[in-house]
Amino acid sequence: LSDLDIKSVIYNYESQTAASLNIHDKKNIKKLKKKIHSFKLKTSLRR
Repeated sequence: LSDLDIKSVIYNYESQTAASLNIHDKKNIKKLKKKIHSFKLKTSLRR
């Protein structure tokens, strides 16, 4: 995933949490959160 992908994912995640989510979406968001977290770790290690 590129920086832009991550930014759009975070933006979409934040706008989705404002709306009510079904269980399926919540499972996907947990996966996305893990991906975002590991991505942030990788980018912070690069500096």
